[in-house]
Amino acid sequence: LAEMLLSRAEAPAGSSVFFANSGSEANEAALKAVLRHRKDAGRGRILALEGSFHGRTTGALALTHKPAFREPFGDLLTGVEFIPPNDIAALEQALTDDVAGLFLEPIQGESGVKPLDDAYMVRARELTRERGSLLVYDEVQTGIGRTGEWFRFQGVQRSWGQSLAPDLMTLAKGLGSGFPIGALVAFGPVNSALLGAGQHGSTFGGNPLASAAGIATLQTLDDESLLSNAQAQGERIAAALRELPQVSEVRQYGLHIGIELHPGSFPGQPAPAQRLVTVARERAGLIINATGVSTLRLAPPLILTDDLAEEFVKRFTSSLKTMQDEESNER
Repeated sequence: LAEMLLSRAEAPAGSSVFFANSGSEANEAALKAVLRHRKDAGRGRILALEGSFHGRTTGALALTHKPAFREPFGDLLTGVEFIPPNDIAALEQALTDDVAGLFLEPIQGESGVKPLDDAYMVRARELTRERGSLLVYDEVQTGIGRTGEWFRFQGVQRSWGQSLAPDLMTLAKGLGSGFPIGALVAFGPVNSALLGAGQHGSTFGGNPLASAAGIATLQTLDDESLLSNAQAQGERIAAALRELPQVSEVRQYGLHIGIELHPGSFPGQPAPAQRLVTVARERAGLIINATGVSTLRLAPPLILTDDLAEEFVKRFTSSLKTMQDEESNER
C-alpha cells in the first residue's frame, strides 16, 4: 500500500509512509514532525489558515481555526498562528525564517469547499522552500480521487507546469472506503527522517485489514476509472444545481461540492442549510452536510452513476421545495 501511494503521489526516492487510523491521527504525526523541525532548527512558529479544519485530537485541534472547536479546551499548543487564505501579501509577511511549518488544505471543506487559489499554493511552495519551512498538505478530504485527481495539489501543479509537491501530506477518509485508516506521506529522505525510531507509533496503524482495504480501494479506483467518473458526475450535479433558483453558487471539484443557498429563498429560516439537512434526510433519504448558515457540502461516493446522480438532483430539488412549502404554510 505504501508503494502504491508513493507511486500515485509521484514521490521521489527515499520517501516514506506512516500509517495511522484516521485523519486526525495522520495530522498528529505531521505535527510531531513539524515540532521536531521546530526544536532542531530553533523555530518558534507554526502557521495554519483561517477557516482550517485538521481534526479534533489535541494537536490537530490546535491547527483548526474555528474558535467553537478550540476554545472549550483552552490553550492547546503555543506558537500556532492563523493567517487569511488566498492573501499572498499576508503569507509573505507571516512566513519568515522563524516558521517551522505551514499547514494547508488545498480545498477547505469545513468552510464549504473553498479552494486555495493556484497562485497562492505556488507562492506557498516557493516561500517555504526559500525559508526552510516545512509545507504540509492536509489532503484528508481532497485526496484519493475526491477531486478527480489522485491528490488536489497535482491538478494545480499540472496547470502551472512546476512541482508543488509538499514536504508532508496527510490522507484518510476515502483511502479505506469506509474502513478506518490514515496516512502521513513524507516526500524525500530528509523529510522521512524527521521522526526517528520510537518517536511516533500506532498499535493498529498499518494493520493487515486496513492495508488490504487501502490496496483494494486504489486498485478499484484504477480499474473502474473512478477519478474521471468523479469529475464527470460532479460536473453533472453542479450543472443541474446551478439551474435551481434557490441556489446562488456551486463550487465543484470532482465530487467535492459546495453549495450556497440563495439568501432570499428562505426568508423565515435563520439557518436554511441546517434545516435542509433535516428535511433532505427525513423526507428524501439524502445525507448532506451543512458547514454554515447557508452553506452545504456534498461528498458523494466516487462510484456514483448517471442514474443516481439524476436521482440525487431530483430529491434535492424536492427537498428545497418542501422547505419553501413549509415556510409558506407557516405565514
